[in-house]
Amino acid sequence: MIINNLAIVVNTHSSMKDLWEMFVNEFEIYFPKQKIFFFSDKDSKFFFNHRVILYKKSDDFTSQYYNCLKKIKYPYLITLNEDYILYNHVKQNIIKNYINILKKNKSLSFIRFNKGSVNFTNNKYQSNFFFFNSSKRNLYSQCATLWKTKDLLRLYQDAPKSYIGIKKSFSLSDNTTLCAEDEIDKLARNRKIKGLYSFYNEKKIGHSNYDSYVFPYLQSVIIKGEWNFKEYSSQLKILFKKYKINQHSRKTFSSNYKDVVVSFLKKIGLKNEY
Repeated sequence: MIINNLAIVVNTHSSMKDLWEMFVNEFEIYFPKQKIFFFSDKDSKFFFNHRVILYKKSDDFTSQYYNCLKKIKYPYLITLNEDYILYNHVKQNIIKNYINILKKNKSLSFIRFNKGSVNFTNNKYQSNFFFFNSSKRNLYSQCATLWKTKDLLRLYQDAPKSYIGIKKSFSLSDNTTLCAEDEIDKLARNRKIKGLYSFYNEKKIGHSNYDSYVFPYLQSVIIKGEWNFKEYSSQLKILFKKYKINQHSRKTFSSNYKDVVVSFLKKIGLKNEY
């Protein structure tokens, strides 16, 4: 089944090329024939069945993403990163229902596929759907999300220049110190955009998010450039064997005391509030 009015957009960078084969192959198993648009600094043989939109390495992330996004001519899209690896079949009929919800409700901008640990409410839209608090942090997130393309485009069009990930891995001509996810989130909250998240009583993954019944994916197998063995050790070992990846090609992520404290402060809303 192909969802005709839906694009999949994947932001990536060649520093993550060791994930490209894994991402594409697992995606084609669990969400077959759905067209992917890769936003990348380089092309790859692994993208041959899909479309690559190249961005300028020298641009800040916000400009890179906006210039790629405005080339998407589909009314709805799912936003992903290359380290979001599908591990089970996507519930395509349910996603088509999600699109119908966005189509019928003019005030809604997005539906996130999983519940988070910071911004969640008991305000039910309908069965398995809950509203976000439009004033609370993490209204915008890079988690897998179904968006109205025009609404996401408007956020990136108006956001300040900013970086993402490990800043030093990018050549930024303007030397920006702003974090894209924080700036887009702040803009979304200032505008009080409305969104939903789906929740089917899934189990919690690590300390950050819940699993997703509708869009079953490993949420960030890379953290700070390192393999996320803290949350996905067993799944990664299977993928390493399948794709002949050397586990020692990257360091293994394990949180230190500072990471735990910062995470806790974010959870209770005492850090990065605006």
